[in-house]
Amino acid sequence: MYVTKEDREVIAKTIRAVVEDVYKTPKYYEANDVILSPTQVSEEFPFITQHFLKRYGWCIPRERVDKWDDETCKSKFGYSRNLIIKLLHSGALRRIKPIMVTVHGKEV
Repeated sequence: MYVTKEDREVIAKTIRAVVEDVYKTPKYYEANDVILSPTQVSEEFPFITQHFLKRYGWCIPRERVDKWDDETCKSKFGYSRNLIIKLLHSGALRRIKPIMVTVHGKEV
């Protein structure tokens, strides 16, 4: 089968458009990242409760926040919305197994 010059140009343009579309999406996605407080995480992702974040928040990647816009928030850590979504899509949150520590028969 012989591919003409016009066919090659059409194929190249199509591949270029697809590659640009694929590579523009993550950059745009990362630029619009939002750091959520534990309360906001619980509101957006109801299966991640505040109790879970207090006890096992270290299982989810987080970053230290010095000052929140909301003065009522007392948490020291914030969670990236895009990172949580990425973990959900990859299935990594299913593999999180928090370590239960017991001292004298009581959970700590």
